[in-house]
Amino acid sequence: GDPLETQATVRVLENGLTVVVEESHRTDEVALHLRYGVGSRDERDGERGLAHLFEHLMFEGSRNVPGNRYDEWLTQGGGSNNAWTSEDATAYHATFPSGALDLALFLESDRMAFLSDGLTEENLANQVAVVLQERATGYDAPHGRDLDQLTSLVFPPGHLYHVPVIGTVADIEAVDLDAARSFHRRYYRPRNAVLSIVGNVDTDQALEKAAWWFSDV
Repeated sequence: GDPLETQATVRVLENGLTVVVEESHRTDEVALHLRYGVGSRDERDGERGLAHLFEHLMFEGSRNVPGNRYDEWLTQGGGSNNAWTSEDATAYHATFPSGALDLALFLESDRMAFLSDGLTEENLANQVAVVLQERATGYDAPHGRDLDQLTSLVFPPGHLYHVPVIGTVADIEAVDLDAARSFHRRYYRPRNAVLSIVGNVDTDQALEKAAWWFSDV
């Protein structure tokens, strides 16, 4: 058969969250990918870089997953995770043994619903410093400034892609808790997200679990 063939099942919950499940029993692993329809193109003037900064803030704790427990609990469950931000989207992905599916869904649903409960001045300041260091390190690399310059030249002022994804120093430094919470309310919503689950799961059971953890968000 075609190695790229998929037989995914797609459901849309009443709250608008799209859930995609593909059952595959080649290994005991499960891959989870949660993609939000928000990237640097959605930022307003004065918040350039907030989409990428928010990717970092999503790991700072939520109502029922305080501090760095997201990483800690997922790792204890045998999993690993990462995230990325582009002009068009922000995505969070994890791989873990099939027995940790409920854990992973709980962790993701809690920060979709209750991230603002974990946002503090200290957490925000920590991640602002991390992002600014990341930006400085990238600029110091050979040809590190080239992509910024090319981006600004290819996409003129006023274009949604004119400012690089990582944003500007001034805007990153100016982000406050109100701006961060407002950004979460605007974009981190079920109807602006696609949850994909691929691997050693039963399709119907995985859809039920996704509905259990996300339907009340």
